[in-house]
Amino acid sequence: SDVPEFVIAEPTCPCRKEQMRLMFCQIQHCSIEAWGELYAFEFLEDHALLSPSFVSNQVVNSSFSLLKRFSGNCFAGGNPLQPPGVKGRVTYCEGQLQGVIFADEEKIHIRPVRSKDMALLKDLSFSRPHILFRSAARGENTARGQFPSRLQKRAEGAVKHLELMVVAGPDVYLYHKEDTERYILANLNIGAELLRDASLGAHFRVHLMQMLVLREPEAEVNITTNITSSLISVCEWSKKVNPQNDSDPQHADIVLYITRFDLELPDGNKELRGVTQLGGVCSSFWSCAITQNRSE
Repeated sequence: SDVPEFVIAEPTCPCRKEQMRLMFCQIQHCSIEAWGELYAFEFLEDHALLSPSFVSNQVVNSSFSLLKRFSGNCFAGGNPLQPPGVKGRVTYCEGQLQGVIFADEEKIHIRPVRSKDMALLKDLSFSRPHILFRSAARGENTARGQFPSRLQKRAEGAVKHLELMVVAGPDVYLYHKEDTERYILANLNIGAELLRDASLGAHFRVHLMQMLVLREPEAEVNITTNITSSLISVCEWSKKVNPQNDSDPQHADIVLYITRFDLELPDGNKELRGVTQLGGVCSSFWSCAITQNRSE
């Protein structure tokens, strides 16, 4: 297949002092230039992903872990400001942009260059290089979509808040290495943006309370081809890492465990992307989910 036209560029994402609060930027602006055009976005506070108490913890082994607080925030739902008429879904996290832009008859994808590919850019001096590639939009709907007024009205009703804890299994860390946290945050941001879509008939806001990156396997977590027993093992283990007191600032409504294990249904179907118990977020035991990371 043909290689799409692409450019390498670096975004500029300043935050004014008056927009800072508790180290986090409340309104984030970003711009990036490609093919002689400046693309600018604005990210608002009500689209922020990280909770004020968010921490990321890399568990190296049973006696040593690395605790990290992020200096910036992550935002879904970027509002395109330039060029006029541009639409799209773009997310921001710590100086990195990811998503798709629709401009005129073109569809432009933007994402950070992976750390393992940096060596290919040895002639460039960018500290946070991004790759942008474009293709014909092919008549795709560039707007958020037109939905029945009933769904739209329901979506404009009360906001539902979901507090989330994410655990990356050791196989995920082995694959993504130093990109693990940023990779997860970027994809969670995209998921958070999709949960705001009016087609769901509800307005969800996702708040990431904490992230746990496992470098070694946990004996109690047993991910196998038996998805039911796998889910039970994750749910039981999650009680050890997720504070059970709802008033704890790091308590999460649900724990999402990410693995690269090839999940499958009892009939051998391997098209499975994840598993959870229906209504589990409302249960004290089943408040966990497993999802498969299939990125290349």
